[in-house]
Amino acid sequence: MSRAFNPPDTLSQDNIRTVADVRRTVWINGIFGLGAGSVTGMMSHIVLQKLQRHYIGDEAASDSSKFPPKNAAKKSGFMYRCLRLLPPLGKNTFLLSLLGGGALGSFVMSTTAGKSFLFSHFQIVTELYLTTIIENEEKEELASSQL
Repeated sequence: MSRAFNPPDTLSQDNIRTVADVRRTVWINGIFGLGAGSVTGMMSHIVLQKLQRHYIGDEAASDSSKFPPKNAAKKSGFMYRCLRLLPPLGKNTFLLSLLGGGALGSFVMSTTAGKSFLFSHFQIVTELYLTTIIENEEKEELASSQL
């Protein structure tokens, strides 16, 4: 069973409620980050796809050595050189951008919420950490005495 259902006796009811609020906040921020990251990944894919079509054209899907350059001045630009490194952007890369952005956004927002709690409630974290160390030491002593 989870330790969330059996908090240590050293924590007050207020501290237990605070830890539960933090757990809830981490989950909520993770869900918000999932949404924001998915939208950001989707929008960045669409923008990069349009830029790639504009600057590179049909060459992105094929080998550039087969086709002569359409515009030599266009090929020497900074945007062309940056966008040429990307693979051709299509449906598969769209799904990758959507899911990757969602995962990254969820991770960043959840981690930020957790770190914010660590800085604002350092005493509760210290109490939880110390009780965990004491419980582990007691278990080790009990196991060594049974041998």
